[in-house]
Amino acid sequence: MEDFSGARSRVERWAQDNDVDVSDISRILVGLEASAAGEAGIAETGQNPNFGVRGLKSKPFWSRDEIPWWDSVQSSWESAWDEFRANRDLVGGGSSVKDDFLFTKGSWDTVQLVHRGVRQEAAKSFPKTMGILEGTPGGADCGMSFFSTLRPGSAIRPHTGYTNVHLRAHLVLKKADGARFRVGTEWVSWDEGGLLVFDDTFEHEAIADDTRERVVLLFDIWHPDLSPVEVRAGTEALNYLRRRSNRDKMMEHFAKK
Repeated sequence: MEDFSGARSRVERWAQDNDVDVSDISRILVGLEASAAGEAGIAETGQNPNFGVRGLKSKPFWSRDEIPWWDSVQSSWESAWDEFRANRDLVGGGSSVKDDFLFTKGSWDTVQLVHRGVRQEAAKSFPKTMGILEGTPGGADCGMSFFSTLRPGSAIRPHTGYTNVHLRAHLVLKKADGARFRVGTEWVSWDEGGLLVFDDTFEHEAIADDTRERVVLLFDIWHPDLSPVEVRAGTEALNYLRRRSNRDKMMEHFAKK
């Protein structure tokens, strides 16, 4: 059981220590309280996060006119693709986010750049790609960032993401004509050199019915509706939850010995 109550207390202490008015971060605090009560889901929109914050714009896909950095990232896709091809030996290395329960068939390989807000060793091999991510709000440090390769004939079963304080992006580096992606009720395809920005707390899935692999640069960003102080509060909450999760896993590991 995740310690959302502890995360709320941590954010309240942080606010007091930094002279932050709690009314300015009330959405974060209320979201943590609801999550602690098992009420993180947002029934009216169909979102199902572990940590949910109400009052943020909710829709499966976001458009270019809503994302100020869209064009600068999309125009840089070939730089990221060149770095990926130069470092293909790293595919499948680093801290894996692959989970067996996500797969119905096939395989999904990754090169991890940022894992749960922490920059990974592999990131040193991708300076241009990290520069692209640093030009986005949180792409280099707020959540997950990695190269994602979906092999031909693979399928990732329907699932939902952790929190709606983040959105997720796919910068498409190599398309597969038979690959498709669903968020909510909407199916789309990946276009080479294109960008998708979506809310992964809506149910989503991916299918690659093709003979070619699909490669994207996947990264999380902060939700555009959050104020700067809410981003800071959200960072405190997520860092606390990640530390607790790491500690619990370590204790579980030693308990088995």
